[in-house]
Amino acid sequence: MKVDQALNDFALCVENFKNKLNIPNAKVLSLGGSYGGLLSIWMRIRFPNIIDVGYGASAPIFENYGLADPNFFFDKITSVVDSYNSNCPNLIRSAFSQIDITYSTKLLELTQKFNLCDNLTSDDKD
Repeated sequence: MKVDQALNDFALCVENFKNKLNIPNAKVLSLGGSYGGLLSIWMRIRFPNIIDVGYGASAPIFENYGLADPNFFFDKITSVVDSYNSNCPNLIRSAFSQIDITYSTKLLELTQKFNLCDNLTSDDKD
């Protein structure tokens, strides 16, 4: 799912929930941590008429807007994993390579299983 789809879906869920419970004027707080925090902030920015407060704990804002090294988080995690077992980083990289290979050969199958409106393409990978 793309970010825009997730944000739109969540906005629809909030509106439907408020309508179903007959609380149209209820205040809505969106919160999350890490990537979920970034989504929460984007919800508030994109839907200020639906989300009254957006709180993002540990949201990677600086990395997403080119204000910090985008690899910092991954480099830090890799060093922690490496300190536990020096074989782990390469095993993890290998696993992700296998996921990439599987993903690229199964796009039509994934499109059908998730009943997507548009066919997935390799451009959707990121």
